[in-house]
Amino acid sequence: MSELKKFMESRGSVSVPILCVIVPLTEAVPAQLAQVLLRGCDPNAVDVRNQADSLQQVSHFHSPLLGKYFSLVTAEAGDLFGCLDLVKLADRLILVLPSSYSRFDESADRFLTALYAQGMVNTSFVVMSSSCDLKELRDSVQTKFKIPENEVHPLNNDLQALNLLRRICLAHLLCGSSKLAKTPEGMTTMCTHSSARFRAGLLADSVSLSGSFSQSEGSSEYLHISGQLKGAPLFLFEPLEQPSPNSPTPPVIYLPGWGDFPLHGVFWSDNVYGTRRWSYDMHSLAQSAEQHKCTSSKLNVIGDVGADSDQSDDSIDMEQHSGSEIESEPSDYAAKVVKGNIGSASLPPIPMDASSEPEDEQNLDFDDALTSYAARTMASSCRSVFSSAQLAKFRAARMEEMFPDEVETPPNVPARERFAKYRCLPRFQGSVWPVDKDRLPDEYENIACFRNYHRNRRSVIRYMQKRITKSLSEEISTALDHSQVIKHVPPGVRLELALGPISPDVASAIVKHHTAVPLGTKSKRPAPLIAWSLLPHESRISVCHFSMHRVNSALRAVTDLAVVATAANKAAEAKEKAALASENITLGLGEEACSWAEQGDEEIRRALADHQSHRVSVRKAKIDPTNPILPPEVEPIKSKELMLFQVGVRRFISAPIYSTATASPHEKAKYEVFFSSSQNDMIASVYAPVMYSPANVLQFRIRVDEDEEGNLGQPYVGELVATGSLHSVDPMRLTIKRIMLSGHPFKIQQRQAVVRFMFFNPVDVEYFKTVPLETKNGAVGHIKEPVGTHGLMKCVFDRPINASDVVLMPLYRRVFPKNVYRPRTTTLEDVSLPEKISSCYVSKDTIQLRMKGETRPGDMDEQPDHGLMSVFV
Repeated sequence: MSELKKFMESRGSVSVPILCVIVPLTEAVPAQLAQVLLRGCDPNAVDVRNQADSLQQVSHFHSPLLGKYFSLVTAEAGDLFGCLDLVKLADRLILVLPSSYSRFDESADRFLTALYAQGMVNTSFVVMSSSCDLKELRDSVQTKFKIPENEVHPLNNDLQALNLLRRICLAHLLCGSSKLAKTPEGMTTMCTHSSARFRAGLLADSVSLSGSFSQSEGSSEYLHISGQLKGAPLFLFEPLEQPSPNSPTPPVIYLPGWGDFPLHGVFWSDNVYGTRRWSYDMHSLAQSAEQHKCTSSKLNVIGDVGADSDQSDDSIDMEQHSGSEIESEPSDYAAKVVKGNIGSASLPPIPMDASSEPEDEQNLDFDDALTSYAARTMASSCRSVFSSAQLAKFRAARMEEMFPDEVETPPNVPARERFAKYRCLPRFQGSVWPVDKDRLPDEYENIACFRNYHRNRRSVIRYMQKRITKSLSEEISTALDHSQVIKHVPPGVRLELALGPISPDVASAIVKHHTAVPLGTKSKRPAPLIAWSLLPHESRISVCHFSMHRVNSALRAVTDLAVVATAANKAAEAKEKAALASENITLGLGEEACSWAEQGDEEIRRALADHQSHRVSVRKAKIDPTNPILPPEVEPIKSKELMLFQVGVRRFISAPIYSTATASPHEKAKYEVFFSSSQNDMIASVYAPVMYSPANVLQFRIRVDEDEEGNLGQPYVGELVATGSLHSVDPMRLTIKRIMLSGHPFKIQQRQAVVRFMFFNPVDVEYFKTVPLETKNGAVGHIKEPVGTHGLMKCVFDRPINASDVVLMPLYRRVFPKNVYRPRTTTLEDVSLPEKISSCYVSKDTIQLRMKGETRPGDMDEQPDHGLMSVFV
């Protein structure tokens, strides 16, 4: 019994501290004083470690009065992502409110919105003011946000601080964290945030390029991170991720904002073992890297994880279908995880927008990528409210809302060539999509696919639970027999991680960002760095789908956006009419362009102010005609715009496409050009590593300022535009884009009509003759024959139509997300783009997905002939 007790003390079950994160809502709140009060409330408290030894100035102390160990860390009010990362690791969140609700600014409101959307751990709301009415402050806050304990605690003296710590201890006891030494459930609930369960987490006390492990030779470095391990054990070997028993691969550690890095070694110590050291065999790493240079088959489908086995051959069922081999670039693992130079965090090179239907992949430079895929806003020094790109987006979103999916056939391009990738369906739902005829993108050759994602997720959870249980028994036996090999690092111990090999530029950037205080800010500490372990298969790239909805401020301003779009459209029409009527057309240059911009800006301001003035009595707000209210999150979101996603512990930049939600994964989802505020929940699809639900999702806009001359500034992370959760991980989900070719009745005779402006030559009419027609009033018909040589066609409908009706021809094609995934989001300045989009981050352990059919992407460029008309049958 004494041996077991000694073992429990050595593994940290008694001395694991309760991590409390103190978050001020505004910069005026003295959060550092709250940390001092909580540290000094027990006069007999003993410091475990020096506060100056930690980058975040964490207070580690033991309270004899409460019999607990505590770790107090204060977050920065202006560092949103740092706060979100600390909250996921914390056992207790202490939110320090200002003394009056009137002092709540927009930044505090947006921070609470993001915090509630991410999900909070056990939370206490406190206020540091003796003259504050706690009940009034609580009622004011609860008008927008729910207070978990339905109480705001005062924090002004040592007695109140001690009572708060006593409440924290009681809540910590009730949530099951004290059962850490007895059950695996207690080990996983130590970090109560859903995204941190079954993971090992580490708050970095020090980050450096030198440590207990020797530096690598050549152009690579090792990043050394020290801290105390929390949560689940850190497993040093993952059977499900090994390609073969003879060439094991190291575990992968994720650093938020930087990406995945291989674990080279671990150095830790405890009271029983003394100093322990684990290092990965570099010879095995070289063999594994050499294996990944070789090509694999076209399909490796992930099966269910066997919960009763630790062997990779029994735990996972892999199917392999032979196919043509594709050469992969001979690069090492570090280069696969993060590209070699400091510019690897750059925004990716993205092809031209797919709304212009010829979707040939092109390599763009940085300016082209920002122009097409970053939301542009007017610089603060400019006189205009909105940039030209914003106004164009407002107008396009309004047109899409008024005329959904309608497109016009270009007169100078044959429709059979322009819409060669589209096919017809008898009806959108209820018909079978011909998957075998799809031409999958090249990126689908290196992608992960589950046979059944939701069943596999449950299997992974059971697998991790049994593995944690087994690790506890192995640890007890290892404590009694020191000759056994240790397969994991127990939680609660202080350790040093060596990650690498890493590019020297990337390693130096990490050290600089997390050890130096940023210039030009009021922060006294560098940004926090947290390391997370990954679950099985989470280092593999797949297609993730998120169920998203717009934030409340965007929903409340839907009509305001319509007014702005209408006013912008009127201003553009007036400018075009004046340009046509003028004899000297200057094409909007010089002083004339400035005058037109000012007139359009005044018209937009006036229309928005007039519209909002009707709601003054309801909103109880004063409307300034010179500066009307329109929050930035109201701006429409277009598919394939660059967005920053915070999903669970991961944070990355991607270019999502949006589609409607479906009840079944086998149903076809309709592609949406815009994620407007007036729509319900939408599904955002992106290329991203495999994730397991539940995982909350935050979506931020990537913006770039544009001056009056059209020059673009540096990109930056904008406002929170949408929140949601992980829906599924399924690369075979059908996202179907619909277009409606429109025509107008020219001559009407009962149920027959001659339609014009849909096509411009008789060959196109014959080509699309088998496609059914419909009208906006509900009539259904078909093409009978072409008329003349200018594209007119005789159509027959099931009912008489009138001259004001519009004839539509629906066409469909399958669309896929853009191959954009950037794990490095910490800094967006001084970015450099790789030359090819294929150089975007691809996980080392990717698996293959079969290419449907025998077609190749080059076949898309072939000219269609009359034999291809069978696709519309």
